[in-house]
Amino acid sequence: MHLALGVVSATFLAGAVLARGGSAASGLPLRLSTISYGKADSSSMDTILLTDASRIIAGVALLTIVTIELGGFLMTRIASGAVEMTSFQKSFARAGHGHAGVLVTLSLICLVLADLGNVDGAAGWIARICIPLSAVVMSAGFFAASAGRDRTTPNRFILVLYLGAALLTVGVATLGIALLAA
Repeated sequence: MHLALGVVSATFLAGAVLARGGSAASGLPLRLSTISYGKADSSSMDTILLTDASRIIAGVALLTIVTIELGGFLMTRIASGAVEMTSFQKSFARAGHGHAGVLVTLSLICLVLADLGNVDGAAGWIARICIPLSAVVMSAGFFAASAGRDRTTPNRFILVLYLGAALLTVGVATLGIALLAA
């Protein structure tokens, strides 16, 4: 199932790039049509325009799903007992894997919100970069903080987890304030 989700994600990304109707360097916004219920003609569909920054960040975020899939494979090995870990390490592995998936999904939603809210300038970059970056950093923090044989408490890499949480806080607070001020 994880592999199927990766194929769907890659197919969506490839379809979106083809639907863009121009070269990557043309500077034209990506046009994604929303699903139109009960109407068959495409002229009745609404469009969402993504900035080039959001399109590129979304593409990279979608590609990170491959690493989340690999984490899912590791989680099945952990759950089946094929990988020996302490209960602390199992908890942190579950948390790292779960946070990765949820935060990548959140980052994709926030990219669209930033574009729909016309959030630009420094606030736009902070919101667009910090939220997806937090998915990588926070998840890495869970895994790094629990690394080591028979570990039952976090090691010094717990600071990476805290950095990821700070990035998430800055990103969502910036986007939330920008959307309310728009």
